[in-house]
Amino acid sequence: MGTQSTTPTPIRKTLTSSSTASTSTRPVTDATKVKMLSSQLSGLQEKHDQTLKLLQEQEERLKRELEELSTIPSDQQRKPIPSDTQDVLQEMEELRSQFQNAKEQHEKALEDIAAERALEISRLKESHEALLLAMTQERDTVSESLKVLKESRELSEQEKDDRVKALEEQMESALQGHSEVVAQHAIALENLRDEIEAAWNLKLESRIQALEKEHKDLLGAAEDKVEKTGHSGEVAMQQLKDSFAEQIKELEDEKESRILELIAQHEVELQAEKDKFVQQADAHEELISQIKEQHEQVVGKLKIRLESTENALEAVQSELSQVQADTQEELQDIRQAMEEIRKLLAQKETENADLERRIQELNDDMENASMDTKLKNNKKFKVKLVQIFGSSVSGNLKVKRAQKAISDALEQLEIEYEFVDVSSSEDAKNQMRRKNGGESQLPQVFSGGEYRGVYDDFEYAIETHQLTQFLGFDRVKAFVPRHKGDHYDYNLAQDGEDAEQGAGLPDLVINGLGNRLATPDTPTGSPPSSSGRRSSDLGTSMYLLSPSSNRFQSTSSLASNSSSPSQAWDGALKEDLTQARHDLGFHSTVTPDDDELDELLENGAVSEADIEAMLATVHV
Repeated sequence: MGTQSTTPTPIRKTLTSSSTASTSTRPVTDATKVKMLSSQLSGLQEKHDQTLKLLQEQEERLKRELEELSTIPSDQQRKPIPSDTQDVLQEMEELRSQFQNAKEQHEKALEDIAAERALEISRLKESHEALLLAMTQERDTVSESLKVLKESRELSEQEKDDRVKALEEQMESALQGHSEVVAQHAIALENLRDEIEAAWNLKLESRIQALEKEHKDLLGAAEDKVEKTGHSGEVAMQQLKDSFAEQIKELEDEKESRILELIAQHEVELQAEKDKFVQQADAHEELISQIKEQHEQVVGKLKIRLESTENALEAVQSELSQVQADTQEELQDIRQAMEEIRKLLAQKETENADLERRIQELNDDMENASMDTKLKNNKKFKVKLVQIFGSSVSGNLKVKRAQKAISDALEQLEIEYEFVDVSSSEDAKNQMRRKNGGESQLPQVFSGGEYRGVYDDFEYAIETHQLTQFLGFDRVKAFVPRHKGDHYDYNLAQDGEDAEQGAGLPDLVINGLGNRLATPDTPTGSPPSSSGRRSSDLGTSMYLLSPSSNRFQSTSSLASNSSSPSQAWDGALKEDLTQARHDLGFHSTVTPDDDELDELLENGAVSEADIEAMLATVHV
């Protein structure tokens, strides 16, 4: 008799939903934008610092130019020159007042321009500093926001990545755990089914065997009984067989129902586990989708803030460019104004130079009007014949220039002189050697037949205002020579013999201001000695004031003395006029007699008021 058995098929769970979370794409482009913005901020800061430095340098340069342009040498008050020509004095006073008024107006205009420029520069500096402060604050704000934004973004991305990773690991571990549990349940169900089937089979088989044994026993007994009873035994046997078949059928039905019940219970438990796992998977997927949405929202906010930051940076950069353009325009306006100021100063300097030249010409004309009369008619002086012993065939440029300088100076002073050529006259050479004390340099100056000196002495006499004493014209004062150790060595020719060719005379004699010009061997700035100034003569003073003396100026010396011509002219004029008054007899230790005073008064050299003041001083 066969038995029916059903083996349960193992159920495997296959998830329809995605079991792994998609990896979120990190905003690499946002980080790159942040780095680019940071580098742009650094570049803007450096460019702004350079612009500020350039503006400060230009401001300092403009201030220095304004100070230099506003500085005008102040002329000293000239002392009125005594003269009997009232018209000339009146014209001089008018010119001086015009010059003073022009100078005051010019200084006032310069001060006004300097004040306006200083105010404009201060306003420009204040506006620039305010703009710089605002830009610096904006830059700091943007930098802080970028820094915070970058940190928050990095933290949020890190946290979200960690969280997503943890959820993925958790879900994978849960899936693995559920799969293991399902496999274990399937194995347990298989084992349980096998055990149940084996137990039921064993139980049924044992019961069947017992029934079969009992049936056999009954059958044997029935057969024995049938054999004993005959036909009635067969009927009873058939009844026993039917009863036995019913019992077997009941046992099989009970076995089948029990197996079905166990299968149904196992399917219910397996469905419950499946539903639980599906719920957990749905919860994980929902959490992952929420995290993704939050991440996308944060990324969107970051993009918006980055766009606003870029717009702010563009606005700041455009504003900075506008400020630089405005600054360049203002600097260009200031340069144009400074150029106009320079032109105005040049025009004023030209006008001042014209006024000074006019005043100097008037002074020279007035002083030279009666120079020859004062020199020749004054009893204090006695004009002698001046002789220049030189060589007409000398090839030495120094000798030629020295001879030319002496002759030109005597011609300008209208002093008669005679040139004696020692190269063509042996007697003249012998006469020169007898009287010059062994001096061998040429040219040599003689006055009244007496040896007076060489070109160095003549030059020194002009320099120290002792020309009349050097020539022997002054009856009162004697020539104070320079120490022989201080003589300049010009390598002049010896006894008319030519020295080395091509050695030139230094570019000097005197200038029109009465000051000796500096030479390469002479230290500048050393004033003449007090004794030399006290012993100056009228003729030399008048010559130094004459325009003709300017022909002895050197170009390099004029260039070196051109820094403040008005101051030098005023100082020299004041000193020479004072010395001229002294030579005429004022403030002198020598008391003139009545004839000399009458002669001075007739010549117009002094006025009656001056004579009275001089006599009062002498009596005191």
